[in-house]
Amino acid sequence: RPTQRKKKGSGDPDIDAAVWRKTLEEVSKGWLEGPLQSDQIPSDQPISRRFGFLQKRGQIRLRRPH
Repeated sequence: RPTQRKKKGSGDPDIDAAVWRKTLEEVSKGWLEGPLQSDQIPSDQPISRRFGFLQKRGQIRLRRPH
């Protein structure tokens, strides 16, 4: 079973809110499942962290670590 790390924000509430909003939009489009409780995650499925970053034009983009 994968271990869960404590959730940690970016330190910027606007970026954190945008990441959460965009993630829920992707859930509503059927691209993602969730939010899930830890006991709902199959043991053979990876957990991927996401983070947002602010682009020069003021747009917030989502990324996953490689």
